[in-house]
Amino acid sequence: FDSPPEENLKQIQGVKEVLKDNNFRESQKTRYALKLSTSENTAEEVFNCAVQNGWTLSELSAEAATLEDIFAELTT
Repeated sequence: FDSPPEENLKQIQGVKEVLKDNNFRESQKTRYALKLSTSENTAEEVFNCAVQNGWTLSELSAEAATLEDIFAELTT
């Protein structure tokens, strides 16, 4: 990588935080979770970022935060 993927992903509008999953062990793949500050779909921007940086995406999915997740984030 020319620059760490985290830095490139943080430049996408609406991305609040980039978390690398250090427990993910599958060949030479790396998994990231993006926390968004907006409810807008950023999948296209993530895909374009991957293409511009020459990354291969093997999966791109969205997960909505539960009320329990939100409460835990607000109280910790």
